[in-house]
Amino acid sequence: MVVLRILTRRLSASAPVASASSLHMEIVTRFATHGNVPRTLLCDLARVASEPKELDMMMEAHTHWVRAQAGPVTAEQARLVVGAVCRARDWRRLVEIFKASRELQIFPQDAIAPQAFEALAHEGEWDSMLQLHKLLPSLRVPLRRKSIHYVVRKLAEAGELAKAEEALMTALRARSRVESNVCASTFALLLREMHKQERLSDGRRLLAAAATSGVAPNAGLLSLACQVCAASGDAEQEALVLIGAAAADERAAAIERLSKEGASLSDVPATVVQAMRA
Repeated sequence: MVVLRILTRRLSASAPVASASSLHMEIVTRFATHGNVPRTLLCDLARVASEPKELDMMMEAHTHWVRAQAGPVTAEQARLVVGAVCRARDWRRLVEIFKASRELQIFPQDAIAPQAFEALAHEGEWDSMLQLHKLLPSLRVPLRRKSIHYVVRKLAEAGELAKAEEALMTALRARSRVESNVCASTFALLLREMHKQERLSDGRRLLAAAATSGVAPNAGLLSLACQVCAASGDAEQEALVLIGAAAADERAAAIERLSKEGASLSDVPATVVQAMRA
């Protein structure tokens, strides 16, 4: 049986790839004559669909499959459908699929949402990336730490600091509705970009958000808090809140990091320096 399965896979892989229109016709015919369709046909259609009309065929077949209760939509099916839409760069349709995820039984959990974010980042579709990120909490989809960090990092690296901050604030607000794990490293990477570009008021606002977020400050965030204090001259209270929530080893590591980076503590308020060394 195992050998037969392997041979079947090899033969399938070497067989000519059917067109989207022929696959769609076979699916329609099978639904009409048998009332059911093998899952493999829908997967094959999703693998080859790349043009708008082909995507229409794919979504029609998928919707019919779901409504006919032909079987549960597997993770592979969902991945292939989202992959086809990303391949066609149809970002409007991508967002619509996520909005209709419950009806389509395409649940953007651990694998599907990152797949979409990676495609959007590759094409520099920053507006759509932020739109999709903001949509997920309304769908009751958990915002994973890695996914939040990826979205914020890509937006920040693209120079879209306002969008990166909005993505981070979305993740913070979402914690009242869904699981949303924001880490200190995500605050630190955005704060670093703001500090590089001398966005002092933005940096202080982000530092205040970090201070009230409940995240466990790490050495990177603490060292940046000191630098923001030194640059802005009016972020002392926010920095002190973060320092008060930090472990002693993180404070020591932050001081060491500042020293290695050649940053001076002479411009940092004395109260902040004392708290760091306590």
